[in-house]
Amino acid sequence: MAYTTTPTTVRNSRNRGTVLILLALAAWLPRLPRFAWMPVVRFARALNNTAYAAERFPQRLMASVAVGLRPAATAHAYTNYPNGVMSHGIPAEGVGLFSPFGNVYFVDSGSGHANNVGTKPAKPVALIDTAINKTTASQGDVVIVAAGHAETVANATTIVPDVAGITILGLGKGANRPTVTMSHADGNIPISGANARLINVLVTTTGAIDVTSGVTITGADVEAIDVEFRDNAATSQFVAAITLGTGAARARIIRPVHRGHASGDANAAAITCAVALDGVWIEQPDLDGLYSNGGIYNVTNAMTNLTVVFPGGVGHIRNRHATRDSGISVVATTTGSILSPRIRTATNDADGFNLAIVAAAMQVYDPLVVNADGERGGAWGTASAAA
Repeated sequence: MAYTTTPTTVRNSRNRGTVLILLALAAWLPRLPRFAWMPVVRFARALNNTAYAAERFPQRLMASVAVGLRPAATAHAYTNYPNGVMSHGIPAEGVGLFSPFGNVYFVDSGSGHANNVGTKPAKPVALIDTAINKTTASQGDVVIVAAGHAETVANATTIVPDVAGITILGLGKGANRPTVTMSHADGNIPISGANARLINVLVTTTGAIDVTSGVTITGADVEAIDVEFRDNAATSQFVAAITLGTGAARARIIRPVHRGHASGDANAAAITCAVALDGVWIEQPDLDGLYSNGGIYNVTNAMTNLTVVFPGGVGHIRNRHATRDSGISVVATTTGSILSPRIRTATNDADGFNLAIVAAAMQVYDPLVVNADGERGGAWGTASAAA
């Protein structure tokens, strides 16, 4: 279990932790050439900024952000948190948000300004892309976006995570998460930076629009974690929430959520891919919409080693489309595994079971399908029974 912290604890860690580290390093720092001091200075500064953020915004940072510098076994050597700090049960050391060589930038539409440096939570920048443009590739830079932050996107150039290795981390829960509102059909967040991560962001729509794709991934080894998409109205929807494009090998989509409108007509798929990719991992999807193609849809080019996993049967895909039964539909030669899928289809007939998963060359383990209210899940390809 992670330590329970208070602003006082954090304030003390800010002062004592940084000083103790520098004192411990003092014995060997003089032996280093001058150019080698900078990583140590950056490391101390990252600790200082982290503690300062927690002091200023304990309800935001301490409750919501995963702050990690080292594995838990050695965390006590660097901070006052011997078991590390966790976010929604995610160990900080597991996602490695901080690197000794990385910088941290803060974003807040409520108090931010374009002229701010953004390295302190008291002086954030106002836009996510402003912070992205300050980051350096492949050194573990982190962009922390304040709870309640809001941006409107009408194109694919407003928020562009094109820097390799950065993490964009949203604070807050529910409707208080950073919210990106698509105001045009071309609104999109294109993630092209390899190894980039987008965490804990709400993406929604406004106006009478059919957004082609909320997020498009083309960088290798990208992670989208706890990103939720909400259709705002029957005429304000996502055609696709996430699109995997050329280059998105080994993308990891963890706990994606899509909430389609009950009477909408534009959803094609929540997650879609039309290119040949290897090693894509989709974990614990929670997808609900009127999908004309399927909740998870692969078309045209086969994928290899695709994994769709519902850990312990947690997560589900509900397709409310009156004539389309697919929860998961992939090219006939796509390979990989589907583990413990839970699918709800809309047609109360044999196709509601047989076509809930269309994956001829994949291995499917422990599938359960329901195609009518009041029934318990039946094995894929068989009829369900009354509850």
